[in-house]
Amino acid sequence: AQEGRRIAGQDQLRRQELSHRTSNILGGAIHILEAAHRNLPAEESAARRLKEVVARLHSLGLANQFGVIRSDSKLKTLATEAIREALIMLGAAEKVSLLTVGEEVWLTACQAQILAAVLSELAVNTVKHGGPGLKTIRVIWTITKDQIILDYADDGRGLPTDFTVEAVEPEHQGLGLIASFLAEIRGTFELLNPEPSETGFRARIIFPYHPW
Repeated sequence: AQEGRRIAGQDQLRRQELSHRTSNILGGAIHILEAAHRNLPAEESAARRLKEVVARLHSLGLANQFGVIRSDSKLKTLATEAIREALIMLGAAEKVSLLTVGEEVWLTACQAQILAAVLSELAVNTVKHGGPGLKTIRVIWTITKDQIILDYADDGRGLPTDFTVEAVEPEHQGLGLIASFLAEIRGTFELLNPEPSETGFRARIIFPYHPW
């Protein structure tokens, strides 16, 4: 009986945690919709902006599946599915190739949910701001004793040199959400400067590693 109560208590805590994370994800969706409506320029195609919003919401739904339906996930599978799904929704899957490199690692349900949302959002921003020269997205990660360090990069036109996440402008609203999402898994988000011989957007995500 005591063991049954313990298991029931753990199940209740898990449901509460999933409910909390889902609420945060949906809060992000509401923020995206409000910002898209508030910052829609008169000269911009409403259809294109709507496609971006739909892609973001679809990606958040996929992220929720990783956290609720799947009890655990491999990082390579998650990165591929999350980014590919965003590219498909934006009609860029044939134009933009994806490279994922790193040791196979399992993620907790919470990590999977948040990272799926973050990588999807990065892909949406890549397609939106990458320009005509965009051809490739690269996701490369390394594992230390207690951390996973994931670098996301594309070969598009990149961000303005004076851009910071703290002073995020409305057109880059998705980047402002990423740091708050990652805080849920004690993760960090940092913008990196491209190498002198490279162009494009680069960012680093660091979050705890939980060996199985």
